[in-house]
Amino acid sequence: LPTLQRLQADSETLLSSYTTRKEAIEIRRAKLDEEHREKAMEVGQLEEEVEEFNSELEIMIPKIEQTQKTVEDLNDNDIETIRITAADPMPSLRLLLEIFCLILDRPRDYERSGQKLLMDPTFVETVVQKVSKMTLSPQLLAIIEPYFEMEALNPDELESIAPSLKSLFDWIECVCKVGITQDKLDKKKKELEDKQRALNDYVEEMNLEKASIEQVEASLENENKSLAASQAAREEMEKEYQSIDAIKQSIGSIFKGIDHFTEKWQDEASKFAAKKEKLVGDCIIFSFYLIFCGSMDNETKKQALNQVVGELRLQSIDTNFE
Repeated sequence: LPTLQRLQADSETLLSSYTTRKEAIEIRRAKLDEEHREKAMEVGQLEEEVEEFNSELEIMIPKIEQTQKTVEDLNDNDIETIRITAADPMPSLRLLLEIFCLILDRPRDYERSGQKLLMDPTFVETVVQKVSKMTLSPQLLAIIEPYFEMEALNPDELESIAPSLKSLFDWIECVCKVGITQDKLDKKKKELEDKQRALNDYVEEMNLEKASIEQVEASLENENKSLAASQAAREEMEKEYQSIDAIKQSIGSIFKGIDHFTEKWQDEASKFAAKKEKLVGDCIIFSFYLIFCGSMDNETKKQALNQVVGELRLQSIDTNFE
């Protein structure tokens, strides 16, 4: 029974240890897969955003060429129509000239720079040459971008002043939007590269950890086999114990009340010993009776038998004859 109890305790300990570590492994593997899924989704989302920006640029870049060609085709009469209002410019003209001043790295002030730029005979050639050869920096674009959100910078108002102003607006707006979109694309590409690199590093670390987990699982399987063997041994011992206990109970039931029988057997044995001691004398008397007493009358028989009993007792031979 102590061995059986020890086996049961060992089996329970092994089972508890196996279950705990098995659950920990499953939780960790699920956590790794979940983190990998989240990181992969982040990369996928960034890839979609990069693709969207590329698609936008594919549409917008040709428009730069178209609008720039329109600006390049403007003649002196077109620009002169704008200059007529230069002394008292409408808000839209003032803001548009401020944008050109920013791009040409001039003070952002209409009176100091904008009007002078507009009145320059080479106005169109100057802005086209400068804008077409430069890449607008993210810092400059951050300053210019709010202009296109201002209600005061109204394309319809510009067109009402002079159609050529609307052409200038469409061109510079397209240039700036391409620059802004390109900047966003570059940042997204950088973010995508960082996320992709992080994902690759994570996958490498995850695979190493999963390989380690598989080794632990293999060890756990060996422990599980030991657990199964322990349980089998315990079950076998339980069967043996139950069998032995049944035999014990049977023996107990057999020997129940044995003391009574023992006393009876001892009493009968003791009586048999007493009878055995008198058996020799009884045999002598019986033999004498058969041989000599057949022709005697009863009185003579009785005297003869008493005489034989007397002789036997003189020889310390007892008999049951009375």
